[in-house]
Amino acid sequence: MNVQSKEEVLESYADRMVQLSKLFVRHDRFLDLEQRIAALARQRRAEIRDGEPRERKGLSVIGPSGAGKSKSLAKIKNQYQGPREGAPDDRVGSFVTVETPSPGTLKSTGIATLEALNFQVVGDPNASEIWRLVRHHLHMHKVTFLHFDEAQDFILNQSGRESTSVINTIKSLTQCKKWPVSVILSGNTVLADFLDSDFQLGRRVPPVFFENLVPETDLSDVEHILSQYLSAAGLELQRPTDMDDFLARLIFSASCQLGLVFEFILEAIQRVFDAQRLRLGVDDFRDVYRDRTGAVNGANPFVASDYQGINTRVVLEGKLTKQKGPKKAWVTS
Repeated sequence: MNVQSKEEVLESYADRMVQLSKLFVRHDRFLDLEQRIAALARQRRAEIRDGEPRERKGLSVIGPSGAGKSKSLAKIKNQYQGPREGAPDDRVGSFVTVETPSPGTLKSTGIATLEALNFQVVGDPNASEIWRLVRHHLHMHKVTFLHFDEAQDFILNQSGRESTSVINTIKSLTQCKKWPVSVILSGNTVLADFLDSDFQLGRRVPPVFFENLVPETDLSDVEHILSQYLSAAGLELQRPTDMDDFLARLIFSASCQLGLVFEFILEAIQRVFDAQRLRLGVDDFRDVYRDRTGAVNGANPFVASDYQGINTRVVLEGKLTKQKGPKKAWVTS
């Protein structure tokens, strides 16, 4: 019988972690976004069948960093890839994501958009010519959705006339007579404030909010995510006495950010694999939080009895101090 060495076992666990990192677990916020985009796609297909492209609406996906916006949009993007009639390049799907430069000007973002459309800019065309090329290639590739990630870097870093040009450019993409597209802007809450102040743009990209998790309403969603990862990893959960309390502590330890919940679960599974165990317990999450932050037990939500008084944002950002006395940096005021 071939018995694996410890190193071979750990190597196999490393391979499994790579696969787990690719796993996407559907959650409530994702499902809402997926349905909204699917509705836009159905409407677009109906208009194409009718032979009359019309002004397109899009979406703005708003939430703090770590809320899971980018991963959700990347998963949805995969549903809109593949060949389409009349499109010359299968590498460009009907859902195109632009990694917005930071700081992003009208010209640099236009160049990034052309690169996302698999077109290399030659020479030094001006911004107007670049965006004319963008509209041409959107039409040529039959693009339905054009997504600007971290869109606040594109929209909010402008002033005066440039800001007006950016807004008008986005509007023109949705209104193009030959081939209007649905623009998706994803970004933080600062972007939401701006869209609130510009009625016409806000009307074209109504918001979908990836709000912070709330223990009162999101425990079942987080438990589902945890169970899916454990099932994929082939592990069991050493269930705590109070499961709801544990889930609330997990949410709180991640500063109520969905993306960080995913990261904490993966890191806890990694600890179990490293120890060659088959069961994951609360102590694994306690140790993940400690290793990430250096937090003493009093600042660790998986240990402290009064964990809701811990300022996890301060701790996770590495601002924890070992100050003694009543004014601890990790305690909320």
